[in-house]
Amino acid sequence: MRSVVSAAKAAAYLAVGWTALTTALGSATTSSSSSQHASASVFALPSGQIFLGLAGLVAAPVGIYFVIKGVRRKFLDDVATPPGIPGRAVDV
Repeated sequence: MRSVVSAAKAAAYLAVGWTALTTALGSATTSSSSSQHASASVFALPSGQIFLGLAGLVAAPVGIYFVIKGVRRKFLDDVATPPGIPGRAVDV
């Protein structure tokens, strides 16, 4: 179970990193059009509908996990917060 959670975290961080990189490089496409294009490409595969369904079933719990972690402030266990104002900024 722990390796599944770690793999899901890695996938989520990779997606966030990729989005940040394409934004920083000035990508001209919007995220919705990129998502639609990627989904359409996967959907065209023989088992594309099943794959996208499974991806959704994995993505939803991962998103819920991150929301709960944020609300419970458990993310603070993963970062070293500096003292003073910078630490409060991370906390907020």
